[in-house]
Amino acid sequence: MPRSRNTLAVEPSDGAPIVALVVDEIDRHAHALTKAFAAQGVRAIPVSLQSCGIETTSMSGLDIAGLGERLPDAVLVRSMSGGTFQAVTLRLGILHALRENGVLVWNDARAIERCVDKSMTSFLLARAGIPTPPAWAIESHAAAQAIVGRTLDETALAAAADAARAAARPISDMRGTVEYRREIVGVLTRRVIEEAARRARLAPGRRQRS
Repeated sequence: MPRSRNTLAVEPSDGAPIVALVVDEIDRHAHALTKAFAAQGVRAIPVSLQSCGIETTSMSGLDIAGLGERLPDAVLVRSMSGGTFQAVTLRLGILHALRENGVLVWNDARAIERCVDKSMTSFLLARAGIPTPPAWAIESHAAAQAIVGRTLDETALAAAADAARAAARPISDMRGTVEYRREIVGVLTRRVIEEAARRARLAPGRRQRS
């Protein structure tokens, strides 16, 4: 019987290890991956995270489409479609839950989060000492205006710190007062900008200005 283009062509025995292949559609990449797994005696089953969910009444706490009560032996995230904040959060939550169940997940939810959130990507690259252009991720329009198009001197640093303090909405508790926390916001803003500038000056191929 001829196979549908939406059916994976290679199916090892039922007793083979199972890899859930997370895809939005079964394309040539999915077929190629399935054949590669089959060559190693592994059965790949296409799974859409949109069809999966959290189910606290089950032993694993999950409902993985096409697998019933069983969890896969591993998961390979080939693609994950976008959606609302709630939808994407749920899909990532499913991947987190699979890891908590001891399932090996390639393109772990933490890795996806760090790549999708470009502010976190920039933070981690800088923290690892990888030369990258200076980057700022802030919500305050006033703080952004204080950074963009300005020479990085004491006046610019002070303006950015002041703008960040003005935009901050801290609370007082046993760990510190509103005034103390607002001051810390300004101090940390200065440090982040100064460190970004320092890393930019050290980047290969970048000429330092006199």
